[in-house]
Amino acid sequence: MAKILAVDDSASMRGMVAFTLRGAGHDVSEAENGQLAVDAAKGARFDLVGGGVAGRQRRAARRSGPPGPDTNIGTAGGDAGLTR
Repeated sequence: MAKILAVDDSASMRGMVAFTLRGAGHDVSEAENGQLAVDAAKGARFDLVGGGVAGRQRRAARRSGPPGPDTNIGTAGGDAGLTR
């Protein structure tokens, strides 16, 4: 089981990701934005920080946590408004 921080400004996207990961047996915390992710990382160590976190905030979150194994950070983006 991994300790994961799911980050996204969209509550529905964040909730879907957290729900799916919890269903797979992971311990999931949530943050609404990059700054809240940095704040969360100051108080806990995560195996994975994933979602909509800007590059500078990802690096800050990674450095803010307590010493321990490296945290993996993944991010993805998209625009549902794109048309063909």
